[in-house]
Amino acid sequence: MAKYFCTGVWTGKDKVITHLLLHEDLEIFFSSGKKYTVAAVVELLESQNKVITRQWDYNKGNWRDGSPILAAYFTNGNPPYVRSHPDAKTSDNLDNILVLNSMIP
Repeated sequence: MAKYFCTGVWTGKDKVITHLLLHEDLEIFFSSGKKYTVAAVVELLESQNKVITRQWDYNKGNWRDGSPILAAYFTNGNPPYVRSHPDAKTSDNLDNILVLNSMIP
């Protein structure tokens, strides 16, 4: 079981998340990011891996762990999607994480 940090997302024209930038937790530091599809992140979560948001804390000058990311399932047969924990603070959920569409294709 591994732990990953999400520091950014890519969205489609409809503003739905299509990809996530994940970094594997290597204990002392974390890996450079890798772009994962939503389906790949769901597979990681289904394999008992942990994924959480991580944001830079400008006041303290270091990284801060945020909200757990969960797989969510439709009942109508549509593919699963990812979401933040429903109790997450507004500042650390997936809706407020860095959108990378214009920075990294």
